[in-house]
Amino acid sequence: MLAMSWLIVKCELKKRTLADSGDIAWWKTNDGIDAKGRELSMRAQGSESYESYKARIFAQLRKRQEIVKPSEAIEAIEMIESKELMVTGADQEKSHAI
Repeated sequence: MLAMSWLIVKCELKKRTLADSGDIAWWKTNDGIDAKGRELSMRAQGSESYESYKARIFAQLRKRQEIVKPSEAIEAIEMIESKELMVTGADQEKSHAI
């Protein structure tokens, strides 16, 4: 019993050390997958395997990256419009020079 308790403590210390050093990625361990799922407010479904759960988490992360914030969209549109105005202005200058 004491040996089992020591093993649990040793594993926890190792996980914390690795997590603190950044050497471990969340998708490499079941605990990491569970933690990332909680972070995203996701739960494993029934008897879902960790591989399947991890795939759903990755899909959710990709989906969240595709969502553009309205402020970023407006900024991108303004940048495109300003470049179009610059090109249009340059074209007008060329036509006046001819």
